[in-house]
Amino acid sequence: MNHKSTEGIRGPLARIGRRIAALVAECNYAQTRMTSSRNTPEHF
Repeated sequence: MNHKSTEGIRGPLARIGRRIAALVAECNYAQTRMTSSRNTPEHF
């Protein structure tokens, strides 16, 4: 297998994978912040 032929495919797929991972991390962070703001004593 030639590295140059797989290198062109791996680059865009890796970039898409990083974007998806960043999106999931952002959603997890937002959910954590929402949960912690709901559990503050000021909310009650």
